[in-house]
Amino acid sequence: MAGMDELSRDDLLLVIAEQMKRIEYLEAELARVRGGGSSRPSPPSFVKANRRARPPSSGPRKKRSDGSSRRRSAPTRVEEHYPAKCSCCGRKLSGGWVHTRREVIDIPLVPVEVVEHRIMARHCGVCGRREVARADLSGVVLGQSRIGIRLMSYISYLDTVCRLPIRGIQRLLAGTHGLSLSQGEIVRVLHTVAATGRPAYDALLGQVRSSAVVHADETGSREDGINGYMWSLSTPEIRFYHRDASRGSKVIQQLLGYAPTGRSLKAAIAARQADPTQGRHAFRGALVSDFYAAYDWYIRARQCCLTHLDRDLDQLAEEHADNPAVTTWVGAVLDLIGRAKTYAHEHALEDRRTRYRQEQAFIREIAALARPYLQTGLPQQTLARRIHRYRGRLFVFVSEPAVPPDNNAAERAIRPYVMIRKVSGGTRSAAGSLTQSVLLSLFGTWHLRGIDPLTACQQLLAAQPSPQPT
Repeated sequence: MAGMDELSRDDLLLVIAEQMKRIEYLEAELARVRGGGSSRPSPPSFVKANRRARPPSSGPRKKRSDGSSRRRSAPTRVEEHYPAKCSCCGRKLSGGWVHTRREVIDIPLVPVEVVEHRIMARHCGVCGRREVARADLSGVVLGQSRIGIRLMSYISYLDTVCRLPIRGIQRLLAGTHGLSLSQGEIVRVLHTVAATGRPAYDALLGQVRSSAVVHADETGSREDGINGYMWSLSTPEIRFYHRDASRGSKVIQQLLGYAPTGRSLKAAIAARQADPTQGRHAFRGALVSDFYAAYDWYIRARQCCLTHLDRDLDQLAEEHADNPAVTTWVGAVLDLIGRAKTYAHEHALEDRRTRYRQEQAFIREIAALARPYLQTGLPQQTLARRIHRYRGRLFVFVSEPAVPPDNNAAERAIRPYVMIRKVSGGTRSAAGSLTQSVLLSLFGTWHLRGIDPLTACQQLLAAQPSPQPT
C-alpha cells in the first residue's frame, strides 16, 4: 500500500489501463473455452438437446370431473384402538364407536414356502401288492424342477417387466423372502419358461403375418461381445422380437414369410412359382417402417415414417437458419405433410377410391418440391433425393385409414429392450438371446392385450402336464 501511495495520478491510470486489458483478455479466453462466447459450455454432440419451453397456459386450470381425494383400499386386517380410561376422572371405559379411520398400507416380508411332497406307499394285506401314490403336481411345478410355477413366473416377471439383472433378482429374493438361489439356477428358470412358451412365441409370428398393418424396427444387440440386432414386429395386439446377427433385408424377409431360412428372396420367388402353395402364409398387409433400405424389397403397401422425415427437415432448417431458400423449402414440405395428415383425419370415412386419388395428388406435389434439388449441391439435395425415392411410400395413410403416418408403435415396442440392454449390456449366448426374445414377446403381447403378465405366465406354465413318477 505504501508503494501505491507514492504513485502519481498518471501512474495509477496506467496501472488501471493495463489491468483492464488483462481482464478483457481473460474474459475472451474464458468465452473461447466455454464455446464461442456463450455463458455455458457447449454440450457434447451425444447429449440430447433441451426440450422447447412450453407456452404458458391461458385461462384457469380445468377442474377435475371427479373428486381429488384418494380412494381407500379394501382393508385386509382391522385393528381397533380404544381409550382405556377417562383422562379426567380416571374411570374405566367400555363400549365405543368409530370416531375416525386411518389407512396404513404396508407389505409383509413373507418367507419362502417350501412344500415337501411325500410319495407314500401302502401294502395290500390280501394279495401282497405294493401301491405307490401318483401325485399330480401339474399346475404346481414343471417336470422335476424344485422351483414352483409361481416362483418361475415371478422370476420371469422381474427379469422382463421390471428389467432387473440376474444379480438384482438374486438379492431381491434373498432380502424379501429369505430364498437363496444361485445365478445359474435363475438363468435356468428363465430358459425353462422360454422353452415352455416357445409354441406361443411361434404362433405370434403367424398372427403378425396375418395382420393388416405391421410396424417394424431394429436396434443394436450384443451377444457374447459380438454386435448384432434385435428386430421388432408389432401390431396393436402383438409384439414380436427376434435377435439376429444381421441387419440385412434377408432377416425381415424370413420374418414376414417371403424367404425361408437359408434361401434368398429370388430363390423363394422361384420356389413359389414352381409350387404356388409355398409362401401362401406370407405377410400381405401394409408395412410401416423408417427409411432403412432393408425394407425396400417389400413391393406391397409400405408407409415410411413421416416423424423421421419431419425431424430431419427441422434439423436442416436449424442448420441453415440464415438461408431463406432452405427454410422456405422446408416450410413448404412440412406444410404439405401437415395438409396430408389433416385430410386423412377429416376424410377417414370417404370411399377408398377418392382417398387414393388424393394420395396420388400429394405424391405429385411433393415430387415437384423435390425435383429441382435432385442434381444440385444445395443443402436440400440429400432430403430431396430421399423424398423423391420414397415419394410413393409417404402418403399410404391417406388412402388406407388403418395405416398411421408414423412408426411410433415400433419405437414404443423397441424401447423396453433398449432399457434392458442398458442394464445388462447384452446376452452371452444364442440360447440367452432366444430366451430374451421369447419372454419379451410374450410379456409384451400380454401387456398390449390388457392381460396381467404375471397371471398369464402362471397360466401358461400351469397348462403344461407334469410327468408322473414311475
